[in-house]
Amino acid sequence: MKKIIIFTLVFTCTIGFAQNKKEKVSRRIQLVEKYTSPDFKMPKKILWYTGGNFSLEDNYRSLFKKLDKRLNKSDNNNVFRYKRNASLPKSITSFDELDLKFNNSDFNAICVVLAGDYEMSQPTTKNGNVVLYDNRMPEYFYDFYLILVESNTNRILMKRKYSVRDTDMFKKDNKELVKVISKAFKR
Repeated sequence: MKKIIIFTLVFTCTIGFAQNKKEKVSRRIQLVEKYTSPDFKMPKKILWYTGGNFSLEDNYRSLFKKLDKRLNKSDNNNVFRYKRNASLPKSITSFDELDLKFNNSDFNAICVVLAGDYEMSQPTTKNGNVVLYDNRMPEYFYDFYLILVESNTNRILMKRKYSVRDTDMFKKDNKELVKVISKAFKR
């Protein structure tokens, strides 16, 4: 009986560590969660979609502009839309919070991108006094979610969750994030 309990504990711990393993995909980005459908084929027409968070509207638009430029070289037709009154959460902590239903004959799939809650780095302290970011930029720490759903069947084709460390919440300094996302869509 002891052997069974020990085996179960070791097996459970091994599974837990394997699921929480982060893969470094660039200097400031780690891949936390990855899923790709076993019979995945890249859709020809993809609608990239987000919205609902007014405070990050410029950030998403900037990201979409750079993604459009980078993905323009592929065979896929990509359309990018930010919708102010989208019924998406302002920030998410898990893919379970999204219930995507996408019925459209114009696109083969929809790719929803969302940023999670963010934290800022703490200012520097010297001799007990706070020095606001002495010779460095403040950094943001956040999770970035990407989910690709097939049109009309609502089958999940791809999920990616990235842990990002960035200097401006992907508005100007988003080259690494764009590169990592576009790499997932090149097949």
